Amino acid sequence: MTQEYRVLPQKHFPRDPTNVSTGEQRHWKQFKFPVLIKQYGAVTSINFSPVSPHNFAVTSSSRVQIYSSASHKPVKTLSRFRDVAYSASYRNDGKLLVAGGEVPVVQIFDLGSRAILPPFT
Repeated sequence: MTQEYRVLPQKHFPRDPTNVSTGEQRHWKQFKFPVLIKQYGAVTSINFSPVSPHNFAVTSSSRVQIYSSASHKPVKTLSRFRDVAYSASYRNDGKLLVAGGEVPVVQIFDLGSRAILPPFT
């Protein structure tokens, strides 16, 4: 009792239009995941250097960290604060950085030598 079977022709359907990659989809796929950098406290300020390479200073907890704009990795850490640091800001030439804190003292840092200039009280 063997039955013979008949080979049916395969049906060809048009492509699914949702699987076709459009120019806009290719554009958005070029982007990478955002860089996540963990901080030890709430970020109170972010300030970009006005001169190239446009590093940025992130003020959080009791420190100011300076990150490279190219690699997004910390370049320098300034942790000379006794309490929470606020509002780090670059000078127009990008050589000095000023930041205040909970203690009513404004500290000025020379970024070339990492020296602390006399603070303002």
